[in-house]
Amino acid sequence: MGSTQQARIALATERPGSIASGYRTFWIAVGLLILCFSRVLFDLVNHALNESLHSHIILVPFISAYLAWQFRGSLPTPRRSGFALPGVLALVGILSVAAYAALRLSGRAPSHNDSLSLLVFSFCMFFFATAGFFLGITFIRRIAFPLVFLLVLVPLPDAATAAIEIASQYASAETYSWFMNLSAATYYREGRTFVLPNLTIVVAQECSGIRSSLVLFITSLIAGHLFLRSSWKKALLALAVFPLGILRNAFRIYFLSMASAHWDPNIIHSPLHHRGGPIFFALSLIPFFLFLLWLKKSEQRTSPALSKS
Repeated sequence: MGSTQQARIALATERPGSIASGYRTFWIAVGLLILCFSRVLFDLVNHALNESLHSHIILVPFISAYLAWQFRGSLPTPRRSGFALPGVLALVGILSVAAYAALRLSGRAPSHNDSLSLLVFSFCMFFFATAGFFLGITFIRRIAFPLVFLLVLVPLPDAATAAIEIASQYASAETYSWFMNLSAATYYREGRTFVLPNLTIVVAQECSGIRSSLVLFITSLIAGHLFLRSSWKKALLALAVFPLGILRNAFRIYFLSMASAHWDPNIIHSPLHHRGGPIFFALSLIPFFLFLLWLKKSEQRTSPALSKS
């Protein structure tokens, strides 16, 4: 009797009660984990509601649950696994909590945002360990993306946010200068300061557009998972977000500065400047989805060739 036939017989004779018991034990363990981290999770929700950079966090568990639900018809029977991988994940979670405690005891208490980064990362590691132990490695491999996507719950540390903002700031200034040269505009530049007729523009750190880029990056992860099969094309779609974000920022600065200098000086002080980010974000979705469509079509072109070979 072949191994495949044996597996089918084993699956057919699996008692429904044991399957339900496996899920029930997992959810009980998750409930206890949530109870232990209840204060951290409450602070996380409050942080997401008050910090625009991390407002997407509220949606992450629902997106992850929906993506996992899509596999409901092909999930293997939950089986407890060994302690190796769950133990490593739990150890990482413990080290994250220990790092937070060490910083507090040393008198160098991290900021509220950095504290949440460490503790929410720890929660995710414990959740992964719980899933791996009670559901089994085969089970979590099947829903690997929805599980890993939960790491988006972790707020960006302050140092990472500052580094991304500064890098985007300088890249946006260079690209804005390129736009100005391309359009043969009259301007004088000194560093990140641009002097136009009747207007002086400084590309500040606030011009980085980090929130829009972060949302677009998360969108690229979901879109790649849903519409692409190739791992390298998924990675390519995600990496394309960074130059696209720079181009969006530079175009926004270019449009506002040129309109203010040559049309209406009040535009630089208008809501289009201070609250117009969503408009330019929506515009950046056009090349993003065109690139996604091109990647999708390229996979469709290669599929027949692969099937013939």
